[in-house]
Amino acid sequence: MTTGYRATKLGIDNSLIEAGLNYFDLMLIHWPMQDDLGTYRALEEAYQAGKLRSIGVSNFNRAQLGEITANFQTVPVLKDLAAKYDHTTAQVMLRYLTQRQIMVIPRSTNPTHMAANLNIFDFALTAANLARV
Repeated sequence: MTTGYRATKLGIDNSLIEAGLNYFDLMLIHWPMQDDLGTYRALEEAYQAGKLRSIGVSNFNRAQLGEITANFQTVPVLKDLAAKYDHTTAQVMLRYLTQRQIMVIPRSTNPTHMAANLNIFDFALTAANLARV
């Protein structure tokens, strides 16, 4: 969890070293913070360098997402897929994990979010979209 270009760039590299990996399948900005444009710039550079296969955002409202898409070439992958499937970003992420048979334990105290977290079995991601994430 970082904010800003420098901290995020360093965080990605340190996380890869600690995990012993050359790349991560997906990295998200979990929540809007102080310098989302700087943070996303670090994600996009890592994506272009092959350190991240996909990048995205979570919990961004329409205006915040619009600012990201207006300033960068790389569209957040989950938001793009969520629109295609007419589900939320969180639902697409949960569906991705369940289709890959990865156990997930989503956390929420919001009854609406809890219901949405369970409503992921009325669609399936295509093989191409699974690979994209």
